[in-house]
Amino acid sequence: MSFRARLTLYTAAAIAVTVAAASLAVWVVAKRELLSQFDQTLVQQATQEVHPSQFGVQVYKTLVQPGGAATGPLPVDTHAAQLASGNGSSYFANVTVQKVRLREFVFPLEHGGAVITAIPLAGTERALARIKFWILLVGGFGIGVAAALAAFVASAALRPVRRLTAAAETVPAALVEELAAGGVMMLPLGPHAGTQRLVKLTKTEDGLQREDLIGVRFVPLLPGQAREL
Repeated sequence: MSFRARLTLYTAAAIAVTVAAASLAVWVVAKRELLSQFDQTLVQQATQEVHPSQFGVQVYKTLVQPGGAATGPLPVDTHAAQLASGNGSSYFANVTVQKVRLREFVFPLEHGGAVITAIPLAGTERALARIKFWILLVGGFGIGVAAALAAFVASAALRPVRRLTAAAETVPAALVEELAAGGVMMLPLGPHAGTQRLVKLTKTEDGLQREDLIGVRFVPLLPGQAREL
């Protein structure tokens, strides 16, 4: 794999990981906020008479006696029976009753017993599914853009390097123009059949400073023949 390909891959991977982490964080926060609001509604309904909630969602309740006897449509598990007997504290749980997904809130009564209150999760789960879809869509688009930007950055960053992997007989004016004040460029310079030197060029406000370093031997720099890194 060429150096440019590796640079593109690593840059795209770094951006993709960042986008994926941000998408995951958004999903976790959104899910937590939706469930928090749902639980608040559930707690409010638990202290009221059985009737449709303010959102038109049916609320189910079951009264559990200290001995385990129950009145209502919701099943009573061991945890709820223990709570009705005075052991434990209130809790939330997701259950499935007759193929209907419910979230229930179970809390103890002051003089013994417990109340199970449940609301269907269908609306909240649909909202979470929509959020998940858009997060995946936007995240996938972001990763695609990241890959394209990585390829562009790698190509732009290595353009001068690709030009300097062969020897030029004279200093390429186009490369000098790309240097900003204070910029440094090192390149092999000299005749193709003669002595070549590795030259350090520093661009200043007054012009171009040249420093010969060591003798080298490179292949000729030909237009359109730069070797891919």
